Amino acid sequence: MAIDLSLSSYKDDGEFTPGFPGMEVDTFANGIVNFVSESTAPIAFGVGVVRGTTDKTCALPAGTAADRFIGISMRHSVVAAALADGTPGYARYQAVPILEHGRIWANPSANVVRGDPVFAAATTGALSNAGGSRIPGAEWETSTAAGDIGIVKINRVAA
Repeated sequence: MAIDLSLSSYKDDGEFTPGFPGMEVDTFANGIVNFVSESTAPIAFGVGVVRGTTDKTCALPAGTAADRFIGISMRHSVVAAALADGTPGYARYQAVPILEHGRIWANPSANVVRGDPVFAAATTGALSNAGGSRIPGAEWETSTAAGDIGIVKINRVAA
């Protein structure tokens, strides 16, 4: 008897979510760095982040050619609520763990198809497949409806 080890059988029952924005999908060869947020707006989990103005700092994308992506912000279980709606995120001057290589759960702001490039919206870093700034080396690994949970694979190559 074959055993179904995929998470697909759990996803639609309303009781089990395979992941949350900013969570690692697995721990295989992930590259994680930590930078200090210089953004005045809080940085949510699972959004695109760029280099800040000084060494070892990060910020939300401005939507300009000057944006130099580091990767995608990761979830941290002990971060206090920092976003206006009370959801967890990183406030200014907090350390932000950033995935620059690996697979991460994320909520697309529009429907995406497996293999689509990943773009981050200006000011929020929200991920999608168009609009905003493209995150080099990142693509959607799953076809995912807007607002649902999907997987982004990122292999950032320094520019």
